[in-house]
Amino acid sequence: MIVTRDGGVWALRVKNGKDAQWKILLMRFGPRSSEPVKIIELAGEAASFALSPDERRLLVTRHSNLVTLVDVDGGVITERDMGFKVRRCMFLSDEEILGASPKGIHRINARTLEEAETFPYKDKDLSGGPGGVIVVSAMLFEKKDLGIRIVSAKDFKVLKEFAIPGHVLTLGRLSPDGRYMACMA
Repeated sequence: MIVTRDGGVWALRVKNGKDAQWKILLMRFGPRSSEPVKIIELAGEAASFALSPDERRLLVTRHSNLVTLVDVDGGVITERDMGFKVRRCMFLSDEEILGASPKGIHRINARTLEEAETFPYKDKDLSGGPGGVIVVSAMLFEKKDLGIRIVSAKDFKVLKEFAIPGHVLTLGRLSPDGRYMACMA
């Protein structure tokens, strides 16, 4: 789920249709509403989705290699087979997307879905933080501990690393002021 500036919500639902074909439902709910005001339907099985900072576009990744950019009125802007599975995605800006895959973290043009560069952080989760940092979860440190790295979104330099021996740290999230981090262990 993604909360919008007006207090509404975009929700992603995946269902198996009557014809045994997977369907993606992007549902927009207004503030304090339990009924969707907009439903966008796409074919396939979604892995993740993200809303652009201007709240005019949605990015949907699938368990296949397909990534789709949709305007919030329901029209497909562009679609691309990335050649790899994008498991998590996020908009860094209206012009730039980050996508996490088994190959690494990919910097992607938010208009064309062209891949600009790849960084070798193979992760399971990706989230944004204040001040141009991203949180990369479930990183393998020295072939023994799965932890979290906080890296610069600009150049992907590691700012901090966290690991608890014998535990897998995942779903790392920073507080809005960047002073605290919560995660699952």
